[in-house]
Amino acid sequence: MSKVYVCLKAAHAIMADMGPLALSLDGLEAINLFLDEFLFILLTAVSHPVDIFRIKTVFHQLLPRLSKHALIEADMELKRHLKAGDCTESSLGIMNIQESCASHCTLSDHRSQSSDIIIIYLTVIVEHIAEYLLCSIADQADMESISLKEVFTGLLNDRNINHVFEQMKLKDQLQMKSSQQILQENQARTNTERTLSKDVLVYSTATTRKAQPIVINPPNMRNDHFHLL
Repeated sequence: MSKVYVCLKAAHAIMADMGPLALSLDGLEAINLFLDEFLFILLTAVSHPVDIFRIKTVFHQLLPRLSKHALIEADMELKRHLKAGDCTESSLGIMNIQESCASHCTLSDHRSQSSDIIIIYLTVIVEHIAEYLLCSIADQADMESISLKEVFTGLLNDRNINHVFEQMKLKDQLQMKSSQQILQENQARTNTERTLSKDVLVYSTATTRKAQPIVINPPNMRNDHFHLL
């Protein structure tokens, strides 16, 4: 099971302003997988040891159009924790950082607090991307139900994110699943059309049989009923 950075309840709350939209479970999983792989790409580029300055630099390189506001929010959150004196600094591996960010994320349904400055900083960035992504996909959706197919299309079409998505292993996975979903939908539509056509044919045949013309024979007019005066 993939890490959960954003739960279904939080996703629906974020998309609520865009209309009465419903995100499917496979669509939600695709979003969480995107966030997880993005975090992996970011941390791999930052290398070890991970520090705030390198995070800022690499993040701006990866998503320049989203980095400004996300980094402002991350700086403010980190300052708040530093002022409260509840920060620590540890040396964690990439997988541990990913797990900790997922647990610390306020959009998750199993949140646990972390005092590590790297986790605090990265989590704000992940949350910012998650909110942006959900709003972007909701804005592009042409139906109330958003499935994996719509999430895949949204990632491809978003000019702020698609260049990173194109480099991900996730892209090929979602492309294959999206194609399978389209085939299943087309097959289901074809089966429905065949069923409807068959029902119409049966109804038409039955109606034709019932609507046989009624032949009314004229009364037998015998000449001996009439007499000439």
